[in-house]
Amino acid sequence: MFRLRERDEDGALVVDFDLREANGKRIAKIAKNYVAYAAPGYEFRNRTGVAEVIETATGLVVARVEQQGPNTVAVVGTFHVNGYAVLIEPDRLVAEGLEMAGNEITGYGQAIVLRRGFTGIGLA
Repeated sequence: MFRLRERDEDGALVVDFDLREANGKRIAKIAKNYVAYAAPGYEFRNRTGVAEVIETATGLVVARVEQQGPNTVAVVGTFHVNGYAVLIEPDRLVAEGLEMAGNEITGYGQAIVLRRGFTGIGLA
């Protein structure tokens, strides 16, 4: 689950989430757009506006968070929740064989809801 909220200090949009392996083991904790924790076997890089979680053995960036503006946060990577895998790339999202690309979602409510057997866009 991703939690989006406004940062207290400046009102900028930030994201919090736990990053997990396919087996459910926590890889990292992201808080306010930055990596707060990485498990053994993973390293992280926090730079102004950008945070990355990297698998040490392969050098693969597992997840990346980038503050693109005060109201925009880009999140890319491979995410697992209870065996449900979601791949988010800059130009597409793939979940359970369903690919979404070329979408812009604006407004209120939930932008995207992903569950086994159900995908919803623009739900209030």
